[in-house]
Amino acid sequence: MTVKTLLICGDSYSDNRNRSCNRRSLEQWSWVDLISRDYETKCIAGVGASNYDIWRQIESQSTEYDLRIVNLTILTRVNTYYPRLKMSDATQYPLNIQIAHRISKLPNTLCWTPFPGYESISGVHFIPL
Repeated sequence: MTVKTLLICGDSYSDNRNRSCNRRSLEQWSWVDLISRDYETKCIAGVGASNYDIWRQIESQSTEYDLRIVNLTILTRVNTYYPRLKMSDATQYPLNIQIAHRISKLPNTLCWTPFPGYESISGVHFIPL
């Protein structure tokens, strides 16, 4: 498979607009910025995104991409982008697991996470940071 276009989805670990440190020290040095030097990349990741929010990021795109790189979030995170969907931590956990399974089965999608709890989900790469 030849990759030309990438879609980046996820939480703050993929949000290259998140400049929580000194701008000059991070500018152009996130992993998303670095990979964008070699590929046409669209990043729609967002700080604080739950897996539901990440699923909505994916669904919002009508353009086809050669590859999606999706970082999944901590399993207890409640949705932030869609506050009308009110959930407690107890109901969010199983929903995040269910959505992780769904995302990991999408074609041309690479899933990764720095958070434990995904070990039993095939297709999700655990990268402890």
